[in-house]
Amino acid sequence: FLSRAMQTPLIVLFCLIFFLGISSGKKAECKAVAPDGTEYDLSGLREHLLECEDSGGEYKYIIDACSASAPCHNYAECGYCQEGIRWNNLFCVGTVYTFVGKAGGAGVTVKLSQGADDRSGEIDITCDPSAPLMSNVQCISPSSKDGYRFSFSSAQACPGAGAGGLSGGSVFLILLFVGIAVYILGGVAYNRFAKGESGIELLPNLEFWRDFPSLVQDGVNFVVSKVKGSG
Repeated sequence: FLSRAMQTPLIVLFCLIFFLGISSGKKAECKAVAPDGTEYDLSGLREHLLECEDSGGEYKYIIDACSASAPCHNYAECGYCQEGIRWNNLFCVGTVYTFVGKAGGAGVTVKLSQGADDRSGEIDITCDPSAPLMSNVQCISPSSKDGYRFSFSSAQACPGAGAGGLSGGSVFLILLFVGIAVYILGGVAYNRFAKGESGIELLPNLEFWRDFPSLVQDGVNFVVSKVKGSG
């Protein structure tokens, strides 16, 4: 069995992996409901980047209509990035998403706000069942910081569309809990039939779980000591 000194870093690693899995499963849902009740699911556009250069050739825009994965200099999360071609600079137009469905199955307007220097913009996505993932791309460079406009057509903006399936974070959590169930049931069966244990002694690695609260505390102290040591 692992010594206490080895258990502490493993507990820290397990907790980090667990919370990373939860956070990756909590990506914003790219869904909208129109005033007439029409429902949209843009999750099929998640992390698909689209570029467009304005008519004057001065600016290029990179958007992610569903998740903030557009590369934009020092911005960890950005859904709409403006690149000055001549000046070689980058500004994030928006990081916070608001999805607004259009009535009659016409599509979705994605509003992005809280960009650099109060920038904001809209991505207008028209429903076109025959269109590929993204087509008919247009972008407008505004005269004010709140006039950014980007538009395209997509079958993913039609009612009934959507990526389907599970996100990577959801798959991770399912596998994690299945693994925990196998560990507990397998351990109980082994302790019962191979070792003849009964009652609470059926639990696998019982001493470890009795020590678990103090191990977590050790893990917290371990992380704090490392942070203070590197500060």
